[in-house]
Amino acid sequence: MDCGRYYDKAYGIVGEYPLKPWDFIRLERTFAHILKEGKLHDAGCGVGHWLEFLDRRTELELSGSDVSPDALGKATKNLKGKGINLVLSDVRKLRYKDNEFDQTTALEVIEHVPEWEKSVLEMIRITRKRVVITVPYNERLSYGDCPRCGKEIFIDGHLHKFNEGDFLKFGRYGKVSFEKIYHPYKLKDFLRRGRRMFFEGKKVSEEKGKDGEIKLKVICQNCYWEKGYRGHFLRTINRIKKILFRKPEHLLVRIDLKDRNS
Repeated sequence: MDCGRYYDKAYGIVGEYPLKPWDFIRLERTFAHILKEGKLHDAGCGVGHWLEFLDRRTELELSGSDVSPDALGKATKNLKGKGINLVLSDVRKLRYKDNEFDQTTALEVIEHVPEWEKSVLEMIRITRKRVVITVPYNERLSYGDCPRCGKEIFIDGHLHKFNEGDFLKFGRYGKVSFEKIYHPYKLKDFLRRGRRMFFEGKKVSEEKGKDGEIKLKVICQNCYWEKGYRGHFLRTINRIKKILFRKPEHLLVRIDLKDRNS
């Protein structure tokens, strides 16, 4: 999978993924695990939402990287004048020295990366003190088979599902701890959101632009073919199941590294 190509297409379709109220709650929970001094690098920074959040609240020396030129261009615009250095770089091979940063973050990044373990090791390599990662927790992945290449398509480009056990292997590098992040809404909120997602989302997915193409799409990570999204009802059911069975929405992974002073 060419991650840069995939996410250039994704950002071209949906734009900047504007933050929702739930996203700010998730960022606040993540912020509680951030060291308040030193250099922080955000791997897979996207359009820069997390870096902008940190810039408003801290005096950290911030930097970011992303594999998508399109996303990095939007981040450069969004963070203009803030003195945040941005670099085009794949999280599987970060263009930084060993122990260059005090801490590194990756929020909803590694589930998109084919060799996700390699990404975590790269973040550990460039970091002296702490790595903070968030991922969706035990989510449903498959959308079905691609009509063009016949291979499986994954929702939102999420290639992996995670739980705590997946990260215990990194305990050799330091202390690994977890926090499960739950959606703050009640069942009635999910039912309301689900109804709106199903009816309005279906309408959006069937809406066509001036060129006759469906606007809301799923992208095949194998051949990059675009397919109109029709999974709103199933997605709604999965959301309701999460709140009924009190299942976490995200997993925060924190790796406090062993002494790496050089």
